[in-house]
Amino acid sequence: MDHNELEEVLKKRVETLKLMSSNPRLRIILLLLIFRKLSLSKLSDLMGRSKSTVSHHLKKLKALDILKVSRIDARGSIDAKVYELIPGFLDKYGLKLDFIDSLPEKEKKAIFHYGVVHDMHFFEVMKILYEQMVLYYDAINDISTRSKFKNFEEFHNLYFRTPVYYDYWFLSKEGKEEYKTIFRDFKEKMDALIKKEQKQSDNVKRPFFILHTLFPLEEIINYDSDNEEFLKFFEAFE
Repeated sequence: MDHNELEEVLKKRVETLKLMSSNPRLRIILLLLIFRKLSLSKLSDLMGRSKSTVSHHLKKLKALDILKVSRIDARGSIDAKVYELIPGFLDKYGLKLDFIDSLPEKEKKAIFHYGVVHDMHFFEVMKILYEQMVLYYDAINDISTRSKFKNFEEFHNLYFRTPVYYDYWFLSKEGKEEYKTIFRDFKEKMDALIKKEQKQSDNVKRPFFILHTLFPLEEIINYDSDNEEFLKFFEAFE
């Protein structure tokens, strides 16, 4: 892939992520990732929004060629159309900038720009997801404090069947290198699992999302968001 083709690919990724930074459109993407194929009526029911509203958002997503539309025998119904994401949709958004060093000098700046903007919008999408989790837990907490259940099991089964699982670690530079080796082996096993999952029937739901992220804390903390400037804070400790 040459520089111009790569730039066009990155532009499209950025535009898609910008569209996904809207809560309704992100919910459509998530529902299609979970259920794979859905009609307009089903999307409307699952989102609690009118068909016209859902259709409006579907048109925006379809304009970026990330939706595949097929027809079923529904006797002329509006639900004759079934929506799904294009094959390999998720593969297009795991961008890494490591490859930039191999580009000619004059091309690095433009590609770096699109790569940074891509990651910025990706984290905007993740921000929406995390904000949704806060609202989800807040609602559970509100229900649990206001409601009087006869037993805890009843509440657990109704509102908290699958809690969020998470781990976090802080590593040295040496630990990070060892982590990369461990993760490489883990990723090979996950790739095999994903291929197996992709062969499953379209009727099998995929309601779990795993986000594996490494945070470069020193670089992130070096940016003072209040004053909008990069600092040299850590140099004082070297």
